[in-house]
Amino acid sequence: MNTQSYNATRLADGLANSDLKKIGDFSWHFLEGQSEPDGMRILLPADDESGEPIWAPVMKEPKPFQLRYEWDGNLDQPTLKEPVQLPGWHGRLISGRLESDQPVEEAARDLKICRPIEPLPGETGQDYMIFCPACQCGHRFPTGEGPGPRWKFNGNLESPTFEPSLRIQSVKPECHSQVTDGRIHFYPDSGHALAGQTVPLEAF
Repeated sequence: MNTQSYNATRLADGLANSDLKKIGDFSWHFLEGQSEPDGMRILLPADDESGEPIWAPVMKEPKPFQLRYEWDGNLDQPTLKEPVQLPGWHGRLISGRLESDQPVEEAARDLKICRPIEPLPGETGQDYMIFCPACQCGHRFPTGEGPGPRWKFNGNLESPTFEPSLRIQSVKPECHSQVTDGRIHFYPDSGHALAGQTVPLEAF
């Protein structure tokens, strides 16, 4: 099995993506006045040796629809409950180490634009997830009958459309998007760099 393992190294807080030089380098981001981090930037393995950074919003006990990684509270040797991934690499951050849990070749074959996922505990219907290139994390769309917000889905996993739009206010910056025919449009009231743009969805 072609697996990979890397030490995760904590750098100074508040660094930019360009400051991460080695696979496993990470930097915490703190909101003003907060004692716990809002998220981390971490350099994951990619097709070349330089790696590729992702933004991972974290919380010790995230609630449904907050779309955050559950974090164990350790700043120096952190563990995130959910997998971290890029196209072609899928793994976990465990006690300060990046551990691949899927062969690189298998991860590349398993990429999809839209994935069916299990509904949240106690809910019914069918949930789907896409990877948001602005937030660098998955966005969940519950469909069918059930409590809470529900979306209409065109049934196409390769070129999905979800209606209505999705507004994520539980993370900063806010994200307001519309998924149509395999592309994602970010409304101007989004707070990130892709606001006002429309881009293709990425396989994950």
